[in-house]
Amino acid sequence: MAFFCLVFPPALTSPHGERAAPSYCQTTVREDRYWTYNDGKVYTFRIDIPAYEYSSGSLTTDCLMNNGAKGKGVQALQHSINNCYTQTPVKDRLSEDGVYGDLTKAAMKKYPIIDPFDFALRAPPSQLLHPLSDIHASAKSLFAKTYLAGTIARALAVFSVDEIVIFHDQPNAPPSTPADYRHYTGNSDPSHFLAHVLSFLETPPSLRKLLFPMHPNLEMAGTLPSLDMPHHPRLNETPLYREGVVTEPPQSFSSSKSKTEKHIYVTTGLPNPHRLPSSNFSSPISTGIRITLSMAPPPPPASPPSSLPVPVPVPPDTPRTTHGFYWGYTTRLAPSLSSIFTTSPHLPSGYTYTIGLSERGTPLPSLPPLPSPSPNPPNDQDQDPETQPPPPPPPPPAQHYLIVLGGLGGLESAADNDPELKEKGITGGNVKELFDEWVNVVPGQGSRTVRTEEAVWVGLAGLRGRLGFVE
Repeated sequence: MAFFCLVFPPALTSPHGERAAPSYCQTTVREDRYWTYNDGKVYTFRIDIPAYEYSSGSLTTDCLMNNGAKGKGVQALQHSINNCYTQTPVKDRLSEDGVYGDLTKAAMKKYPIIDPFDFALRAPPSQLLHPLSDIHASAKSLFAKTYLAGTIARALAVFSVDEIVIFHDQPNAPPSTPADYRHYTGNSDPSHFLAHVLSFLETPPSLRKLLFPMHPNLEMAGTLPSLDMPHHPRLNETPLYREGVVTEPPQSFSSSKSKTEKHIYVTTGLPNPHRLPSSNFSSPISTGIRITLSMAPPPPPASPPSSLPVPVPVPPDTPRTTHGFYWGYTTRLAPSLSSIFTTSPHLPSGYTYTIGLSERGTPLPSLPPLPSPSPNPPNDQDQDPETQPPPPPPPPPAQHYLIVLGGLGGLESAADNDPELKEKGITGGNVKELFDEWVNVVPGQGSRTVRTEEAVWVGLAGLRGRLGFVE
């Protein structure tokens, strides 16, 4: 498949080595480039490079492009701005009239020219390639994809992220080959691969064999880093809570009296499973289910003082809400950008505060500080107790802050390809209206792109202080 793009070299030297006169680019030089992707297909990129034609007929790309320039070179530039950027909104499309005016100059500042290989990753996959997530485009081998997932998981653990949502930025584009989830999905469904590895890493190491059977996606699991989170207890620790998996009764279980009683066996990584009364569970529970146990519940009144407390199941968020422990993250797949919000587990209230990250956002250092929660007014100790104001209301429910990162095409590309957002009038040009803040966490970046694993670390580190008042 051929596609046209533009390279705009800044050099100003002539082919003979001397300084070239500042001449406007009035024509183009066309070159074909080839690129082989993971699927084995070879894609052709036809590049139109602005050039200056001497009276002798020879061409040079050492020419200027500014107000007053006319011809094929300017027309190629305008065509590139209109077609080589997934983030160019319709309202900003230029008239390809071959005249370099104020609108073309403004567009050059807004959409700086990229090279053809950068374009290969930014172009709409529906036009060029089958749908790819950022992990598929930036990591080729199984080892590279696994390493990338481990880098992201480390950031989630270090910055105490509660939930990660992996969404498709091309929801309507059909896959090149249907995914077979019994086999490696790093190419056929990169989002599934990333979710698979992230979920594996979040699980306590002692429980992974029970919850994750052998799978090609986990072939390089031995290279993954340790997350060392509070729910991954060390051998010398006696935590207040443990994660466990419901299992079948052990083979050594032979007491006929106990067989007549209904119990649930839960493995937590200790030498022996815990035997819990089924009455501790509000509904029947199947084997293979992961649960959270409180290891030191208060003993029942009738129990003797020397009896050991029996662990009891608790909701998964109890360690965080009761003791403030960070207890890992959940992984969720979303089919589109809009579904991040419409399928949120925090509905109906949704997310308290949302931040979209974009290289076209407001630089992080330029943002005004967020207002801190209002402190409770102090009580006047000199007042009569009967006239004291009522106690302050209980604190509001837990705050849910959402930080959204785009792929190689940015959140603008994801919005342009989301039919539900289009129905609501949200496109790449105004996608920032979805968020409370539209932030650039790497202002003045030296590289044309910031990789996803880099954006996760930089974004969370930069915004941690901004959202630092959240307990």
